[in-house]
Amino acid sequence: MTAAQIVWQIIIGLFLLVMGSVLGTLFKKMWARMQRPTPLSPQDKGRLVEQIAMQEYELEKLNHFVAHPKDLFLFLFQLLIYVLLSFVASFVIYATPTLLGKFRYPDLTLMLLCGVLLCVACILLARYYSDKRIDANRRVIEKRIDEAKSKLGDILR
Repeated sequence: MTAAQIVWQIIIGLFLLVMGSVLGTLFKKMWARMQRPTPLSPQDKGRLVEQIAMQEYELEKLNHFVAHPKDLFLFLFQLLIYVLLSFVASFVIYATPTLLGKFRYPDLTLMLLCGVLLCVACILLARYYSDKRIDANRRVIEKRIDEAKSKLGDILR
């Protein structure tokens, strides 16, 4: 390598270092500007207030179930009854036409599908309200309420 090539490589390297530092600060400022929250429209504010109200209601319900475990047991028992009634209804819809000789497969499929979906929903609800998870769910809901209120508070300031 000649001396001129070495000098040009040093100049190009220094130029790239300077450009990188200048562009780096510009990119940081641009990134910070992109991360700033945008002002909410009145509809978004209304949705945020509704969301806070729903989460406060859910938190109130969880606190009630923690304070009154019998109510939680009755709630879970109602879910079990709904699932059983759904499966019994699907069986009746299946058995009655079959005994009469007019089997209708779509009715059975629809009712069994409803029964299975209701069963899955009830299992998920029972898991949500389980004794092990109820405190964690309360903390998550409290955190969401605080975040939503801080968003709403930032906008009102």
